[in-house]
Amino acid sequence: MLPFFRKIRWRLARDNQFFKYSRYAIGEIVLVVVGILIALQINNWNEEKKGEQSLKENLSSLKLDLQEDLKVLEFSKETEMFRYYSMKKILDFIGESAINTEELKDFEKMVPYRSNWIYKDSIPKEKNMEFIQVAFSWTGRHVPVNIHKETLEEIKSTGIYSKISSKELKNALNQYYSIVESHLEEHLYTKNYFLETTWEKSLLEDGITYIDVTNVSDPLRYIEKSPFRTGLVKNLMGIAQWRATMAQNSIDQLLIILELIEKELIYH
Repeated sequence: MLPFFRKIRWRLARDNQFFKYSRYAIGEIVLVVVGILIALQINNWNEEKKGEQSLKENLSSLKLDLQEDLKVLEFSKETEMFRYYSMKKILDFIGESAINTEELKDFEKMVPYRSNWIYKDSIPKEKNMEFIQVAFSWTGRHVPVNIHKETLEEIKSTGIYSKISSKELKNALNQYYSIVESHLEEHLYTKNYFLETTWEKSLLEDGITYIDVTNVSDPLRYIEKSPFRTGLVKNLMGIAQWRATMAQNSIDQLLIILELIEKELIYH
């Protein structure tokens, strides 16, 4: 393209040497400048396209991470749900009741009991040894929650995070990771670890463990005869309720984020 225009200008300028050659030279300079500007524009466009592609790829990876988080949180919620309802029933079987606060009523509306991987039937109304044994074995256990952060950290460290156009998505991500890191991650459970160990040591004094009571004819009597153990079960039930609540809140936030990521991918 450039040689073609140069030939035309040279032919137009050759009959009037100075002025026409000057116009030819000026035209040459203009052509070079225009060519440079076009090249810069193309380069900027290419870089912008690369940035857009990188953002899409990272958002897609983040989406996969969050979908895996969703499975972890659902599993945690289901486990803590069973722990809460089963310990509440244990207390009911021995004539004790949890403090029936508005908070617990709200929780039971938000996370109603449903059959699960731990116990596939509904909570029995009457004493049922199979249920009691399963419920007892989960009084001092929990499921660790460890979420994926690698992609988000990469997005932030490489500057791609700033290219996300949706402030709503950024805010939702911040809220989600704040909830999980502040209330659910495994390292935080050490705050309540003493309850589990105290519960375990208390039962060992009578020669039993909560993990396996299949050979114990009446596990409930080890709680019923001890106000101290009854109090421990109430506290453990409270922890299960709190963790199930936080898991549900995280799930709700996560579903919003996944929708916002879809919108961001369409936008770009």
